[in-house]
Amino acid sequence: MAEIEFDRVHPLFESKNRIAVMALLAPGDEYDFPALKRELGTTDGNLSSHMAKLVEAGLVAVKKTGAGKASRTAYRITRSGADAWDEYLGFLRSILRRSD
Repeated sequence: MAEIEFDRVHPLFESKNRIAVMALLAPGDEYDFPALKRELGTTDGNLSSHMAKLVEAGLVAVKKTGAGKASRTAYRITRSGADAWDEYLGFLRSILRRSD
């Protein structure tokens, strides 16, 4: 039996919250911060930390508009994020095939 290729998994996909964010963004939809927070059921600080890591890695793009109470922060997956996500899904499929 072939060895599981853990090196195919982007290191940022070791967090269930970041996996959930990527799954939400993968179809190409834009999500603002409150919508992501609501979907994940997480705190502002926790989500902010995860999003900063995804943005820094270039997997997610951030767009900030407005100022003060009228400000809006929105996120969208990048091309490299989509590629990393596809690679992650391929990794999961390879593990699932092993259990058949």
